Amino acid sequence: MKVMIAGKTTDLAKLDIVGSGGEGLVVKTTLTGFGQMAIKVYHQPTLERSRKLDAFFKHRWNIPTEKVALPQIPVYDSTGSMIVGFGMPYLGTGFEEIALLPNRKKRIDLGIDNRLVTQIFLDGHKTLEKIHTAGLVVGDLNDRNVLFK
Repeated sequence: MKVMIAGKTTDLAKLDIVGSGGEGLVVKTTLTGFGQMAIKVYHQPTLERSRKLDAFFKHRWNIPTEKVALPQIPVYDSTGSMIVGFGMPYLGTGFEEIALLPNRKKRIDLGIDNRLVTQIFLDGHKTLEKIHTAGLVVGDLNDRNVLFK
């Protein structure tokens, strides 16, 4: 699939796939002026979502970017006429999904006790509260896309 990112045509098939979920595909690339980015492209882009993303990019958000992979750049279809995804900072390696926290063996393997689990969730709560205070709602909040290190 070809898309336009920062005015340049990019073939997603030639990039490193980070993951794929119900909403879209995420690939990793390096963009001049942005550094390493995770590019999310929706499986089924819509005009309504394109308009929402356009409005999102026109606003300056007060979000803790050290804790949130905030979308930073729109990704357009190959003609440049509709936003079909976005680029966000690539966080790198060493992160785990909070989905593994109920697994006692995984927690033990990672050296995570109940106190640390509590700290992880309290930190997540504070971050989510800041996002909400900024006037945003996280539309796809689940235990597979919330990470900790």
